[in-house]
Amino acid sequence: MARKSIWKELPIELKIISILAYVAAVFMIILGVLFAFSIFRENELVNGTIGVILFLGGGIFLGFAVYYLQKGKNWARSTMIFLFAALAILSFVVFDRIYSGISPSNDRGVMILSFVGLVFCIAFFLYLLANKKIKEMFS
Repeated sequence: MARKSIWKELPIELKIISILAYVAAVFMIILGVLFAFSIFRENELVNGTIGVILFLGGGIFLGFAVYYLQKGKNWARSTMIFLFAALAILSFVVFDRIYSGISPSNDRGVMILSFVGLVFCIAFFLYLLANKKIKEMFS
């Protein structure tokens, strides 16, 4: 018996979120690998190890969560809601530290990127949390 593909049944918004989350997961895995190579350079053992754990582990976890989100698992929806909320808070903190001058890096590119990330994370968070069609799909 052939398995029915749920991809065709997903709302377009959820497909967009899934694709963007997969892209983010790939970038996180790449950053994790880069941090793994930085461990052996200039006594970066602590920072490199934390980066490997956060980015490599987070990227793999995000990939699995998105995969099961597409399968209609409610735990994956809850996990994605939590991740988007956490990333929104992190983006706000980075944006605020640069905007207020607390951070030694006054890089406008990072500030703009963190603001865009904040907007997207809040939008995805609210969509997964409050959209009636999504709630019915995962109930």
